[in-house]
Amino acid sequence: MLAVCLAAIAGYVDAYGFVTFSTFVSFMSGNTTHAGIRLGGQTFALALPAAAAILSFVAGVIAGTLLTSSRTPHARRILYLSIAALLALNIGASHPASNFIYPGIAMLSFTMGMMNTALSRVGKQTVNLTFVTGTLSQIGAHLALAVKRAPLNDGEGAGIRTSAAPYC
Repeated sequence: MLAVCLAAIAGYVDAYGFVTFSTFVSFMSGNTTHAGIRLGGQTFALALPAAAAILSFVAGVIAGTLLTSSRTPHARRILYLSIAALLALNIGASHPASNFIYPGIAMLSFTMGMMNTALSRVGKQTVNLTFVTGTLSQIGAHLALAVKRAPLNDGEGAGIRTSAAPYC
């Protein structure tokens, strides 16, 4: 049920971001495509919203991974509360007619990056991510572990987990 709720939230927030800012804030495949097309067409200014979303998403994954892999009591609850607070703040602060689209894109993408670390498994089943979003999530998680100087796991079925414990 948690996976379904998180997917619904991500889909809704992504649709809001695309309608409001013409930029995906949760699913990074569209942003990498848009940025690539715009950079290839040498319309660099038009690539900035997608680039801002990608960088903010990775920063959110780093923040979420640092939190969920910490020894902080109730880290998962703190993560969920942080996500809810950032979404509420964005709802209160954003206005479609605003000239400040970059803070909205950055905040929503950061929050979706954090949310991407909230659930990596359901029981023994790995929760699959889209290719680009999953790759960016792994990059962010690896960077977070590098900051902590934590080793990466190796071996079959191992690898980094973006959540430290299965329970709150």
